[in-house]
Amino acid sequence: MYGPGKLPLSNVCQLAFMSTGAGVKADEEWLWAVQNHPAVKKELDSWNAQVLFPVTLRAYNYMGKVPIKKVEDFKGVRMRIDPTSGAPLAYYGAVISNLAAPEMYTAMERGMLDGVLFQWTYGFGSYKLHEVSKYATLGIDLKVTDILVYVNKDSWKALPEEWKTLARFSSALAGERYDKYLLESDLLWIPQFQAAGIEVSQFPVEERAKLMAVAEQDWQVWAKAKDAEGLPGTEVLNYTIKMRDEIRAKYAAK
Repeated sequence: MYGPGKLPLSNVCQLAFMSTGAGVKADEEWLWAVQNHPAVKKELDSWNAQVLFPVTLRAYNYMGKVPIKKVEDFKGVRMRIDPTSGAPLAYYGAVISNLAAPEMYTAMERGMLDGVLFQWTYGFGSYKLHEVSKYATLGIDLKVTDILVYVNKDSWKALPEEWKTLARFSSALAGERYDKYLLESDLLWIPQFQAAGIEVSQFPVEERAKLMAVAEQDWQVWAKAKDAEGLPGTEVLNYTIKMRDEIRAKYAAK
């Protein structure tokens, strides 16, 4: 999200409402699937890099100084979110600012920002955003963080096979660990949010549907822009949606 031009096709995962919505493990599997697309792998080859494992957190929701209960409430709100996933919010008038996470608290404290889209509860609590906020809105579920841990391919090849095996084994457990840590984070931060007087509301399903409608149009804009750059944007977008839907159905059946 901070350098979308470095891996332009991988950035498909940053598009709003593109994730599975089926939890950390499902999103981890989805991110792996996208990284295995030949065009995305080629992109990584240009950096002599390969994925070790994805880091998946919960979907992005809202905390800030003004209440957000319908799409019209975004108008004029200075919002911290990246431009790619923030496009539907901008459509409804939000003023998008792509600040680095450590800068969020100061920007909120000094009145440079009105609100933040981030992970519940870990993200807000870790950066103490409840100290400079009054409201939180769940149910927006804008996107997931598509952080990936990369390794240099030459360095990886030079490792002893035993080390590679241990790294793969540990990486395979990443999703379970994150799920556990996030649940522990809820136990830590929810009481502190309550003590700070944060008013939590649920974003209505029909309001989220309005954002999703805008997002789906933006997906096509993104794909055509990549096509115009000589990249297989439409192909990667269609593959990403296909894998998302398959993985979502798989976890829904469990």
